[in-house]
Amino acid sequence: CMYVVWWGASRVLPWKNWAVPETCNAVGLLVQALFITIVTITTEPFQCKLQPTGKSALVGYPEVTCGEGDHTGMVALGVISTIIYGVGFFAVALWATVVAPKRSAASPVFLVTFRFLFFRFRADRWYWGCVLLARNGILSFVPAMIPDDTHAQIVLFSTVLLVALVSQVAMWPWKNIQLNVVDCVLIALVATIVSFSAVYAPPSPNEGTFTVFMVLLFVVALLVALAPTCHGVYLVATKADSKPMQIPNERLRRIRDIGGAWASLSTEEMQQLLVQIGPFGRVAIYRFSDMLAHELGVRTGGSHSSRLTLQGTRQSSLRKKSLNTSSADMAAAQQRQGEAEQQTTASHGKEFTDVPASVDL
Repeated sequence: CMYVVWWGASRVLPWKNWAVPETCNAVGLLVQALFITIVTITTEPFQCKLQPTGKSALVGYPEVTCGEGDHTGMVALGVISTIIYGVGFFAVALWATVVAPKRSAASPVFLVTFRFLFFRFRADRWYWGCVLLARNGILSFVPAMIPDDTHAQIVLFSTVLLVALVSQVAMWPWKNIQLNVVDCVLIALVATIVSFSAVYAPPSPNEGTFTVFMVLLFVVALLVALAPTCHGVYLVATKADSKPMQIPNERLRRIRDIGGAWASLSTEEMQQLLVQIGPFGRVAIYRFSDMLAHELGVRTGGSHSSRLTLQGTRQSSLRKKSLNTSSADMAAAQQRQGEAEQQTTASHGKEFTDVPASVDL
């Protein structure tokens, strides 16, 4: 609706005509920012709480009795609004997230249209916008699920926030490191505030149900704690841990090919690629290169490693070979780099076409 109004206004008023992809992105960004508020409003007709009179009334409108009078119309309007603004928008976002890997490579317009879903997150965590929508939608539905039991609502809120916190720490999806830290702190603070609010909640009518769930959770926690011990005993009994790990040859060839492609890049191309992949990609490459340099005994720039040596003091044949050949390999790599830089200068640089220049993610 907002898009139709703005598009029509741009045709009538002396404004510059709005492009469809940019307009869809602006509308999507607005709806995404207000998603939790919109879903909360559309589910208000379903939040019926039992009153002392014996009848149920809406939490936000105590004068409206559930199942009587105006409540029927409010429920119908709430269902339609929830389907359009809640389920409908989430369905579009889910579809865009599923097809994004293929569509983003084939159509720059797709990235512009759904930029609001992807631009804040790492390229390998492009789906996190849909995860945030699901989290916010569930939190919005909690008051309508169990309106008569405040303690149950607190438990559901805390569970969703705990899962969100664990997922955030495990995935680290935001492009900016500071945003990841801030998101973790905010989720933890909100979960703490929700837990403290249980002090002011009235007694729960489902105390027996909570007791059963607590016992089940304790059993699950005990099983999870015993699982590593049982697995270790199994490995020792079957001597499975004594068998050397075999890395698939396809994976080894892929690593070797990637290393060769990296070695063929010029310094300028390396600079452009490292800037393009973002801070998390750079940190991963730095850590991987430092780990390999330490294990292979490569000394670069007089740097001092602060990590343990996995090879220990054995000085395996691989480590000795690396120590003997690192100087020659570095000289050869420098020679190849010099030749590549000369070719790059002659051809005025190499264009990177992974992401179109007109699309800013």
